[in-house]
Order: sequence, then structure tokens, then C-alpha cells
Amino acid sequence: RFEIDPNSQTYNPGWRNHPNFSWRNDNHLQSSQPPFHAQQNFQNPQGYALYIPLPRKNFEETLHSFIEKQESINTQNVQTMADLKDTLAKFASALQIQEKGKFPSQPQQNPKR
Repeated sequence: RFEIDPNSQTYNPGWRNHPNFSWRNDNHLQSSQPPFHAQQNFQNPQGYALYIPLPRKNFEETLHSFIEKQESINTQNVQTMADLKDTLAKFASALQIQEKGKFPSQPQQNPKR
């Protein structure tokens, strides 16, 4: 006899016809109650506002503002990256100039002016 393990990590043939795992929309066939109709005089409880979608023009203005701010941030990031590359190049140059055979931890004389 074939046993069905509900906790199995693999396919369970017993679930093949389970209503929760179906792609079909059988709700209209199973429902014996008439559909719910909202009352026309319904008022939201105090403190809750109805969701009202923003007008298209307001959305476009918001999007335009966001794009302008993002472009400004991107410009700042490009400048910061250029500054970091310049600083890193200076460090690399300083390391190459250092005398061979001496470690940076060894004392060095200050140059006289």
C-alpha cells in the first residue's frame, strides 16, 4: 500500500487535486453565497483616509524631480571617485619613490630646506 507523507520534501501525489495548489479559479463554482455588495453610505472610521491615486501630472512632476536629484547625486559620485583615484595614484607614486632596501618604519631624516 502507498503511504502519503504530508511532510515530504518531494512531490506528493496526494496533493495533485488539492484546491490550494490549483492554477484554476474555481471560487465561482464553490461559492454558494451571493456576492457581497458594499453599502452606498459607508464611511471610513476616523483616522483612516481613502486611497486616492495621484493625478498623472503630479506623478510626472515627482518622477522628474527624482531624476534631477539622482543625476545630481551621480555627478557628485563621479567627482568623489575621481578624487579617490587621484589620491590612490599619489600613494602608489609615493611608495614607488621610496628608497629600495628601507622599510617605511625605519626612521628617515627630514629634508633640509
